[in-house]
Amino acid sequence: MYQCKKCKTEIFLNEHTISQNPLSFSDCVNTNIKEGHRAALPVLEIQCKMCHSVVGIVHTNPMLFCADEDAVVLPTALPTNNFEVKDVKEEPMECGSKSQHTSNVVTAVLYFGSIFVPVVTALLAAN
Repeated sequence: MYQCKKCKTEIFLNEHTISQNPLSFSDCVNTNIKEGHRAALPVLEIQCKMCHSVVGIVHTNPMLFCADEDAVVLPTALPTNNFEVKDVKEEPMECGSKSQHTSNVVTAVLYFGSIFVPVVTALLAAN
């Protein structure tokens, strides 16, 4: 059974049936079905009836059900991912860093070179 994270409402009673046959998503309890677009593709959004948050998406071509894991409490009977998420911290670059300066110089040379090379070539060809 799935629950909405916002309001703790029971959403899907039998997720296995829904994932095997996406056409049975209309049997979900406490949900509203709304047509929408994700990445310019037509989808059916399954929304919680109480708080209207999107708890799942049914892609219409091909027919595929995807639960929104950020909005739904997943059942504990399903296997979990065994991936370890490592927190990677990036060092912020300062505006005056050497690599930024080098990048600015290269950009300036290419920009002004693209302007002056045709002008100089035209002047030399005219003489």
